[in-house]
Amino acid sequence: MIKKYLIAALVLPLVCGGATPGTRIELTAGEPTGSKWSSLDVSVLGFWLGQARKEAFATARNHSGELWDHSSAKLQRIGDCSIASCRLVVLQIYGGAKLDFDAAGLLSGIRIDSSPSLSSAVNAARQVKGTPGELLSNYSNSLRLELFGKAERTVDDPPIDENFITYFYDSRGISIRVQRATDQKGPYGPPLIYLCLYRPNGVPCKQW
Repeated sequence: MIKKYLIAALVLPLVCGGATPGTRIELTAGEPTGSKWSSLDVSVLGFWLGQARKEAFATARNHSGELWDHSSAKLQRIGDCSIASCRLVVLQIYGGAKLDFDAAGLLSGIRIDSSPSLSSAVNAARQVKGTPGELLSNYSNSLRLELFGKAERTVDDPPIDENFITYFYDSRGISIRVQRATDQKGPYGPPLIYLCLYRPNGVPCKQW
């Protein structure tokens, strides 16, 4: 019986998402060390991959926020989010974080949005510290290469979609989607950056 519980204790963290709460680095409080950290080693605003939907609701409330459905282009509350994609809303304002849940109700993707149009008071990207925070606030290709190295693959979005390109680091569960105005100011201000965390070698988080 003891052996059975020991096996369960070893397997459970692997199923639920990697690093234990005591070792997971919160990106809004510090910076991961080493050059090969993955999405499983970090959290954002207390959200982490493998987190249950109910626990994610509680995490949102810790930030005086709620999780709303992401199904409509118009930000409106239809009740607590019950679909696959949810938006973090703080003080009735989109907080720059989108969460994807899998069929089991576990958090499978975290996307943070650096849009300068978002309120600085609730913008998740502006709260990220260290080099990842610098990447989101002052993007350059050279900084991306310094932080993550060469992308494992890239995907070009069609020109109608504001000329975005996405750099994937699938083995680490990280993607960076950036407006084509790299290393310079975009036509309407700084380029938009989306940092996505998903399970390594898993399904990337949805872009919208």
